[in-house]
Amino acid sequence: MFKITLLIKIFINYKMQDSFYLIDSKTVQELISEIQELKEMVRNLSNKTESENNPNQYLNREKASDYLNLGTTSFDRYVKQGEIPYRYIGKRKMYQVKELDEYTIQHRNIKLKI
Repeated sequence: MFKITLLIKIFINYKMQDSFYLIDSKTVQELISEIQELKEMVRNLSNKTESENNPNQYLNREKASDYLNLGTTSFDRYVKQGEIPYRYIGKRKMYQVKELDEYTIQHRNIKLKI
């Protein structure tokens, strides 16, 4: 349903001076792909905003690696090398948002997902 609505809106928005421009399927696929990327960015931004509101919040491994825009393998390597700080809460390693932000500042080649 979403795709049909999108195509209708695209068709209507491309009307100029009483003539229509046809959009090929490749362009439609590119637009759909871009929209999906934008949705993911908005989702990540809302997660980031929640974390920014509470810098003392702790994240698990998956959320922390996502927060730093790292794959879990790279993230684990940095943790093992002692570059990314963590604390045990119970039996789980947890990562404080404030410390992840400090790590990002020290290692500027890592960009937060926004």
